[in-house]
Amino acid sequence: MIANRARTTLTRAGPHGGQSESRGKGGTMQISRDVTHGGCARAMRKGALAGLLVVACAAQPGWAESIFRSDLSGGERVLITPELRLVTDIHVATARNELYWADSLLKQTLRRSTLTGGQVTTIIEEGILPRFGNAFALAPDFASNELYWTEGGSPGAFRILRSDLEGANAVTLVEGVESLGIALDLSAAKLYYTELLPGSGRIRRANLDGTSLETVDEGLVGAVSHIELDLARGHMYVVEQCCERIRRANLDGSATIFPLTGVQNVRGMALDLANDHIYFSQQDASFNGSIWRANLDGTGLVEILSATGQIRAIAVDPAANALFFSAEGLDNLLPTSLVAAVLPSSRSVQVGQLASAFATLINAGSTAARGCSIAPAQSLPADFDYQTTDPASNVPTGNPNTPVDIPAGASQSFYVALTPTQPIAPTDVAFVFACDNAQRAAAQPGVNVLTLSAEATPVADVIVLALTPSNDGVVRVPGAGASAAFATATVNVGVAADLTVTADTAGESLGLTLALCQTDSSGTCINPLVPTTDPLPVVLEANATPTFSVFVTAPAAVPFDPVSNRINVRFTDAGGTSRGSASVAVTTASD
Repeated sequence: MIANRARTTLTRAGPHGGQSESRGKGGTMQISRDVTHGGCARAMRKGALAGLLVVACAAQPGWAESIFRSDLSGGERVLITPELRLVTDIHVATARNELYWADSLLKQTLRRSTLTGGQVTTIIEEGILPRFGNAFALAPDFASNELYWTEGGSPGAFRILRSDLEGANAVTLVEGVESLGIALDLSAAKLYYTELLPGSGRIRRANLDGTSLETVDEGLVGAVSHIELDLARGHMYVVEQCCERIRRANLDGSATIFPLTGVQNVRGMALDLANDHIYFSQQDASFNGSIWRANLDGTGLVEILSATGQIRAIAVDPAANALFFSAEGLDNLLPTSLVAAVLPSSRSVQVGQLASAFATLINAGSTAARGCSIAPAQSLPADFDYQTTDPASNVPTGNPNTPVDIPAGASQSFYVALTPTQPIAPTDVAFVFACDNAQRAAAQPGVNVLTLSAEATPVADVIVLALTPSNDGVVRVPGAGASAAFATATVNVGVAADLTVTADTAGESLGLTLALCQTDSSGTCINPLVPTTDPLPVVLEANATPTFSVFVTAPAAVPFDPVSNRINVRFTDAGGTSRGSASVAVTTASD
């Protein structure tokens, strides 16, 4: 079951992986995939500083919505922009390398990025406009450097607006209209939009400044949402959500036909006029989404993509063979998933000094993971660098801050470094472990989260590694009422300090009794002679390498849940600031 090992030593290096200096004693880390526990990854230390199992499970679907790209047949899917809320419209501008979207739950509701998801820019957000609500649909006019959108959600804030492409000079064009769809006919200087009315809907158009309003198609039964224009043929396509159909008519509303009927809960629509195709997303009764393609006359209907969770907005770029869409979950969308571990789990440095660690990223799927990178998940007053390493020697390889591909079932080791530019209170730093076509690794304290602090003056910085009897990072108590133990090895790479050592279960009510002591080279307790359940005061000199043992008694059963059921060993100073920590899983089960 165990394969694809990567190894790392405790090393302090320059921010770009230059000259490195060994700071530990023989410690190595091995990351391996164990498919017997839900596809989680195990990271095990071997050698003199051996013994912490790290279980890192893939991120779970349902983090709200993200934007993805695939080819026009639904294959080759990659993640573009994650962790949005409710994306209701997308517009792709290939020539400008830009993607625009509307998010009707975020207050930063109109945004733009590159086609690969970089350089995310907020165009319109709450507070820029009076009574600003939530954007539903958008339409850019690049020739005039203008952006049109529909808005609703706040009292009295149903309207259609226009601004420049940066969100400035916004004006209301049409007031009091609830619209979920908008499209532009720039050659005729006309704006088309759908309008929701009590019990019905209609299609209206106006000049680009909102004047000369006219109704081109009314009496539509129930809700109407998206609208797309085929100007070459003089057609408009409209989603009638009430009646599970897509309507086509001339631009003046005449010659109505229904090329697609029986289409359930359509959430998005896009035209591929180069190939005479219409794409639409829909939702079934279980709130699962799919994307379908048909000819413009409704023939040749085929499902090209399905997923657990809703699929909503879509846009197509025929020239690039690309389909962009927003989706709620990740199941069936991305071909592979990631798991990750970080060692050590805590660093405490002086401002301006490097806080380094090592990460291993595992491609847990059967498809190569492309464009894999690491970044902090939150904003910090610190410079960040990452670089691949040779897992055998821990020597940096490749180029700093450069994404890499990871073959199927393989792992890649990385060096990560944070250099604080100002003091940082103890902060659990989660990392974004991301590949273009993979589910992201979930952030898990004690597994791949780094506790970081920075002070204006030199401080203790204790690197802690843990060893369990089974040498796999799990302390197994042989049944309820029994006891077991594990050891920790430390090295203080900072200044001397008076610290307190404690053991805890991070707030989980496991009912464990935890006692600890400092040990000599044979593992015998020397401080105190009998393990104590009280906090243990110690003096750690610079470069000191003391060892400790933790004794675990379990009066009741503890299930094998290595993500939640863990024991943490912490080194804190007089002010309660963490100066080092390590973590092991605990269970009474044989797993």
